[in-house]
Amino acid sequence: MENSWQNPKMRRMVWIVAALFVVVVVIGQVAKTSTSKPPAMPQLAADISPDVHERLTQAWPKVLTACPGLAKYYRELRFERIDMAFPDPTGAYHANFVFSVSDGKSSIPTEFMAFGQTCYFGVSSDGAGLLVPKSGCQSLCLDRVVPHAGNDLTLPLR
Repeated sequence: MENSWQNPKMRRMVWIVAALFVVVVVIGQVAKTSTSKPPAMPQLAADISPDVHERLTQAWPKVLTACPGLAKYYRELRFERIDMAFPDPTGAYHANFVFSVSDGKSSIPTEFMAFGQTCYFGVSSDGAGLLVPKSGCQSLCLDRVVPHAGNDLTLPLR
C-alpha cells in the first residue's frame, strides 16, 4: 500500500492548501490594517474655550498625521487633560494634549524611553504647528528613536 504523502497529486494538493492558507492570512492582515480608523479626538473638558476647542478639533487629524506613533500607540496612552502653555511671541497660548504613558507592559518600544512619561503635544495658537518637548515623547510621536538633544520637536500641521 502506497503512503499518501508519496503520491504526487496528494503532495501537490497539500502545498496548494498551505499556500492558500498563507494568502488568506496575509490578505486578512492587510485588510485589518487598511480599514482601521484613526483614533477619535479625546473628550475635552467643558471649560475649554470655544476657540481652543475648535482649534484642537481642526488640528487633531493633522496631529495624527504628523505623529504616526501617537495614532499607533493611542490605545496604550491615557488622555489626562488639555493644558494651556506659556504664551508665544504673539501672546497667544499653545494648547497641549496631555497624555500619560504607562510604565507597565506595553507594545511601545523600550528604546523610545517613554515609559512613565507625561507627554505634551502642543498645538500652536494658529493651529499650524505642533510642539513636542521630551525626547521620549518625540520618539513616541515619530515612531522611531529620537536621540536626546534637549530640543523641542517642532512639526508643521498640514
